[in-house]
Amino acid sequence: MDKDISWFLGFIAIFVFLWIGSGGVNNPAKTRDPYIKPITEGGYTYGGEDTGSNEKLEQSKTSIGNQLDSSQKEAERIQSDLEDLAKYSELNGKITIKKNYYTYGTITADKEQLIITSSSRNKDPIKLTGLILKSPVTGRTATINRGSKLIRPGTSGGYDDIYLEPGSRAYITTGSSPAGESFLLNKCTGYFEQNNNFSPRLPRQCPYIKDQTLPSSPNQFNDQCLDYLEKISRCTIPEKIPEYITNSCQSFVAKEATYNSCVANYRNDSDFYKTEWRIYLERNDTLWKTKRETIQLLDSSGKIIDEISY
Repeated sequence: MDKDISWFLGFIAIFVFLWIGSGGVNNPAKTRDPYIKPITEGGYTYGGEDTGSNEKLEQSKTSIGNQLDSSQKEAERIQSDLEDLAKYSELNGKITIKKNYYTYGTITADKEQLIITSSSRNKDPIKLTGLILKSPVTGRTATINRGSKLIRPGTSGGYDDIYLEPGSRAYITTGSSPAGESFLLNKCTGYFEQNNNFSPRLPRQCPYIKDQTLPSSPNQFNDQCLDYLEKISRCTIPEKIPEYITNSCQSFVAKEATYNSCVANYRNDSDFYKTEWRIYLERNDTLWKTKRETIQLLDSSGKIIDEISY
């Protein structure tokens, strides 16, 4: 029994020693709030109000609201841009139109002109056949039809779709063609200018008759013939061949000084075709107002390629 009491007293002594070592009644843990204060909505906690948290929450709400407003405006702007883009053709920027101001006097259908230009940056030719010209002011429209890449006088023509090569241009005349159809200029089309009134005038850049292949010995031309050939201008059919030159010389001039012979002689040249179309809408009356007008170039689906206002 004495041993049990001794063991118990020893245990009590160890417990007291440990309690004193931990601070006894002055242990700081005993002064702490035994309850955990949970954070609640609105920044409140048990035991008081956290005003700093309230201010941060309001600032966050304001910032989020501003971001939402900004995002909404950006979405509306993007939607507007997409709607604008939907109005324009994929050809926008590849070809452009402008009014031809270099016509003088009273504007008639034969002098009313637009110019379509193909960008030199284009990689491929642009098809003009089927494109539409429209005035949203008056509602008038015209469609670009077919033409002849190689015009042949006296034929019905107009069998080719019109393509505009990169860096090329086309004059669009409201009236009728003096040549009977729309056509691409070539090395010989200057012959058409002699007896017709083109606007603008056709460039007269045909090869000289004197530079064509001439008969060789023993059938070579004499000096009188050669002198006469040197006097014949480019793209000119002589109205009267002088009688003082030999019959062979007269026959040569009558045969060679023509558009058809020029084409036969030079159509295989790399520079035979030029970079300009003459396109005619074949209308008797003018299409466009002389002022306060807008003209649109539209693709076949009605989307805007380009437009001008004046």
